[in-house]
Formats: sequence, structure tokens, C-alpha cells
Amino acid sequence: MNGGAELYLEYGFDRMVVTELTFEEFNFKIGIYHMGGVKAAFGIYSVSVFRCRKRNSFSDYSCQTAYQLQICGGEYYINIINNTGSTDEVNISEMFAGRILRQIEGGSFDITDYLQGIEPSGIPERYVLFKGDLGLYNGAFGWYDFLKEVTVYTDLLTESEDVAILCLRFESRRAHWLRTSPRFLRATSDEVAELVNSVPRCLQRGASITGRPGKVPL
Repeated sequence: MNGGAELYLEYGFDRMVVTELTFEEFNFKIGIYHMGGVKAAFGIYSVSVFRCRKRNSFSDYSCQTAYQLQICGGEYYINIINNTGSTDEVNISEMFAGRILRQIEGGSFDITDYLQGIEPSGIPERYVLFKGDLGLYNGAFGWYDFLKEVTVYTDLLTESEDVAILCLRFESRRAHWLRTSPRFLRATSDEVAELVNSVPRCLQRGASITGRPGKVPL
């Protein structure tokens, strides 16, 4: 994990298999991480992807560059790395990905569970799910000062050039109600801090908060 074990554990890590292999004279490193559920798998995927050349070609969530193919499938995060970024290596990585995904059962994380009432076309391309300081720091540093003192929550952040949507889902005894009927509040940039300051009250109600603070530097 290259020193990143704490981040995986924060999301909920089960086990992993990492192998280095040579196929048709090309070298690859393949990591398959079984996380503690579909939410954890999506979370670690969401803070790991960067500057995707091609998105969502293999599953609901995939990110491809010349040198790397990352996928969230079910409860698994998959990372395939090649050495030179050649067309042949990209094609072989895709073949590996297809074979791995065919063996994974169950559905993946459903982003609309957090963003009810928002059409899929209105969901920005970048989305990050985090549930602690490490995920927040790695995936949404621009929000760190707002949320670093908040505890016992899971957060989904989506971002485009024009808007960012922040959804806080507090873990409480009313979590089942949250899954079936979440309540969202809209907030301007000036109101985000006030919403975060009201966390104890919202935590008791088991509320969700969504902020629309405009463009946020992430």
C-alpha cells in the first residue's frame, strides 16, 4: 500500500492480493483490494483516481490513463499498472480488468442514494466519498478546515468547474431513516460554516446536510 495502510483501514479494509507479472513481454502490477463493503470500495477508489483519460468504460466507476487502470466493482478496488503506457499495454490491462470483473458478484455503490432529487446528468464528474480525516485530506483538502473537527459521519462531495455539492450523512440510531428518506439542506458558501457548527443538533436528528458553496479549490 506504499505507506497508505491507514487510509485503507479508515474506509474499512478486509484483504488484498498484489501480483507482478509478465505477459507478452510486458510487465504489470495488479492489486485487488477487498474492502468492507461497496461504500468502502467506492471511497478508496474515489480518493485514488486522478486526471482520468477515460472514465467508466468497464464498470460504473473506472479511471484509465496510459499507465494505470483503476476500477471500483462491487466490494473491490482494482489497480492495474503498466510500465511504459504503450497501446499494447493499455489493451492488455483492459483484458485483465474484464476477466477480473467477470468474477465479481453483486452491485456497486449507488451515488444517487446520497444525491436523491438530483438528476444523474446534473451530478458533476468528480465525486469523493470520505468518512474521516485521512480521506478528507487526500480527497477534498479544500474542505479540510470546515470538517476536520466533525466526527461520526460519511461525506460525499461532487465537483465541477461551477459547483460543488457537499453531502454529510451522520451515523446515528436513525441511520435507517436516512437511507430511506434523507433530508438535504442547500447552503451558500457563507452558510457552510454555520451548518458545520450546527453538527451536534443535526447529529441528534440524524440529518443530512448538502452544501452548494460554488467553486471550491480542491
